[in-house]
Amino acid sequence: MSLIADMLPLILGSVLGPAQFIFIILLLRSADRGVLKASFCVAGMTVVRLVQGILFGFIMDEALKAVTYKDKPGVVSTTLLLVLGIFLLITAYQQWRHDDNPDNPPPKWLKLIDRITPIQAFGIGFV
Repeated sequence: MSLIADMLPLILGSVLGPAQFIFIILLLRSADRGVLKASFCVAGMTVVRLVQGILFGFIMDEALKAVTYKDKPGVVSTTLLLVLGIFLLITAYQQWRHDDNPDNPPPKWLKLIDRITPIQAFGIGFV
């Protein structure tokens, strides 16, 4: 249970970062086989998460069997989480204060979405 409590800030950060969903929406809006591309991307994300769940489930199970339980988290893990949280806050503040120029052309990757094949979309989802 303490592992979930320690990982909660990271879990919330990944939930609040909707970049993958924006990419899926852009794939869906693609003129050439958008639904197929988005489906393959979601399939890639699903496969990698299943593999991660199985792999980390076995690793965590073995690690929990080998570790004696403590009441308090270690100083190193607490310090690392604190430093990570500070870096995330600094990055969020910098991105919030950054002003975009509306006259700039769209990024190159946005133009590449129309040329992605379904297999490439699976690979992007897997990564």
